[in-house]
Amino acid sequence: MEGGERRKMRKIVVGIAGAGFSAERHAAGFKALQMVEIGGVAGLKESKKQTEEFAKRIGASRAFTDYEELLKVPNIEIISVCAPNYLHEQIAVAAAEHGKHIIVEKPLAITTEQAELMVRSARKANVKLMYAENFQYAPSFVKAEEIVSQGGIGEVFMGSAREAHSGPHSRWFYDLELAGGGALIDLGVHDIQLLRMFTKSEPKEVSAIISKTRSELTVEDNGVAAIKFASGALGTLEESWTTKGGYDIRVELYGNEGQLTVNPTRMTPIQTFSATGFGYAGEKVEFTKGWTSPIPEEFYTFGYVQEIEHFVKCVLEDKKPNTSGEDGLMALKTIIAMYESARTGKIVPVNMHRIVK
Repeated sequence: MEGGERRKMRKIVVGIAGAGFSAERHAAGFKALQMVEIGGVAGLKESKKQTEEFAKRIGASRAFTDYEELLKVPNIEIISVCAPNYLHEQIAVAAAEHGKHIIVEKPLAITTEQAELMVRSARKANVKLMYAENFQYAPSFVKAEEIVSQGGIGEVFMGSAREAHSGPHSRWFYDLELAGGGALIDLGVHDIQLLRMFTKSEPKEVSAIISKTRSELTVEDNGVAAIKFASGALGTLEESWTTKGGYDIRVELYGNEGQLTVNPTRMTPIQTFSATGFGYAGEKVEFTKGWTSPIPEEFYTFGYVQEIEHFVKCVLEDKKPNTSGEDGLMALKTIIAMYESARTGKIVPVNMHRIVK
């Protein structure tokens, strides 16, 4: 965005519902924009101190322990929903009723019924609803999509996607009632959206297997799945919460004119060997002795800053986000079908109608 364009744009005030890991990343995106002011944050009642510290750290002018209070702030135009998954629907629907534009962390919700209500509520209130799929805005995946769109590898007939790390940042991810599932819903939604983008097609049917490495868990911590797209293209997913050695994100695409690999976490511009170790190398990197692949400008590399800037511009310029609420609904429907396949051992069709009445 050019400097002159920035100067002409009005100031826009945002509120963040959440005070944890995702909220930190959304805040970084908002703070990178000169035209944005963070007007308040709201955390959970039991996390008052954490919320107040988060608000102070990011320069927010107000801190609440009830998201309804945040929604009542009149000059806030955008609500960023970074709360636990089970709260996404009620916060987003309430935000729409208050006339706020909404960006929601993945997954959009924990049931398709909740997600459909969110889409309908935003439409009824004539507000924008963006699905915060940061990978689609990450520079490596943006470039890969450009190559595919230009016919660089021909028609994509198969793709594989993997996301693996050592586990979530908060305990609520392991609670089925709060999260809606485990590694598959947490990580798989990323990969479904990327494969939809690269194949330019919708999932038609899926099969999946999930497992738990600890008997006390109520959700899976590993899962694999296969997708057949309407175009005939095939896709595979590998999702893990039990993988040591740092974050591993990779996508491999195969077309009738070539192939392409994207791996922003391991194929970084920096390779380091350290006998003593050092500070921060990247998300989920347990230690930095020996060989590591430090990730430069992580918030930018993973697309958090770009997705936030995109949504703010959509609000200012009255445009539809590239990743809409409907996209989040489509990804969730695919995940729900995968869980059904894992439960029944059968190939399950995906209901992918785009129109939500």
